[in-house]
Order: sequence, then structure tokens, then C-alpha cells
Amino acid sequence: LESTHSQAYDTLAPTETPDARLAEDTGVDGDGITSVAGIIDPTTNAGASTQYRLVNADTGAELHGWGSYQAPTTDGNYELYVRQQDAGGNNSAEQRITFTLDTVAPVFTEGGSHEAYVIIGDDNAYTAVASDTDSNLVYSLAETGDWDLFNIDSDSGALTYKQSTTTADIHTVTIIATDRAGNFSEQTVTLNVVAELTVAITDDAASAVTNQPVT
Repeated sequence: LESTHSQAYDTLAPTETPDARLAEDTGVDGDGITSVAGIIDPTTNAGASTQYRLVNADTGAELHGWGSYQAPTTDGNYELYVRQQDAGGNNSAEQRITFTLDTVAPVFTEGGSHEAYVIIGDDNAYTAVASDTDSNLVYSLAETGDWDLFNIDSDSGALTYKQSTTTADIHTVTIIATDRAGNFSEQTVTLNVVAELTVAITDDAASAVTNQPVT
């Protein structure tokens, strides 16, 4: 008896280039700067699997070779390569995704709470200053306390009164600093509106304004 044997070969690669994407591009949508490194898997051809390769975009070092997705846990710049692989080991064209992981919130120079003094009639109330690895911070006001008495410059953090004050008072406002990844910090500022400020005298010379009201 003579036996026959046949074997099928699959040499055709998946035709669809993967369309994976960031699960959430936090902060400014579409800029690739995010505080969350999750990925939404692409649509795959029947019988194909999705493979990922992660590279440090600054050094070119491969962090994870082809396999299941392993999200980075360290802030930095990354390149993610995505491909489909069918049962025969054929690979599709690769997709490249670049993104920056930023999980650190801005820090206010004066801390999370601050007290300041403002002379009656002075519209310039306070300037918030925060630092961050991202220099493009946006300042805004939380809708709490006396927030509706003020305007804030979103770029500089300068807080000004909408209308000039005419009497002594105390106002409280919460300022928010947000980076492009959507990380944010808050600073609560208490503004004491006073008639005038004291001056510290050293060696018969005015040395510094102490930002305390005259008593």
C-alpha cells in the first residue's frame, strides 16, 4: 500500500495594520501626554494575535520584546510597536505609537495653603507659582469660596479682583495648577484686604514689607 501525506502552508501575513490606541489620553486630548499608560487592543484578523514591543524613545533601548503588552510604570517618553501575528507565524505591518507618561502633579512654591495681604483698591491680589516637569501649566479657579470675585490668568497664575475692593475684608480662593497630562494640584489662598501694610525698620531704614496689617 502506498500512503500519501499533504501539508498546508500559510505564508500570507495578516492584511490589516493594527489600530491600537491609548486607552485614555489624559489632559490635552491627542497630544500623546498621559498619566495612564493603558492601551486599547486593535481589531485583529480571525485567528491572529496582537503583539507589542516597548522601546525607550530617548535611548532606543528595548524595554519589552514582542509579546503581551506591559505598561511602563516609570515616567518618560516611549515608542510602542504593535503587530498582528497569525497561527502560521506571519506578521502584519507594524503600527508605531509614541507617548509620554507623566504621573507627577505640579507643586506650588508656597505650598497647599497660603495667606497674603492686599491693600484696599489694589486689584492685583496674588500670583500663584507652581513647578512641574511640564513647563506648560494651566492655572484655573475651583468654584468654591470667593472664586467669583476673581479672574486668573491661565498662563501666569496672576489673580486679580474683578472689581476694586473698597473695604477691609477676608477672601478665600482655591487655585488649580494642571499640567498637560491632566495631573493637578490645588492651593487655597486666604487674602486679607487691609488699609495698609507695616514696614520692618532696621538701622533706621525700611528693609522689607512684612505683609502684616497695621495695628
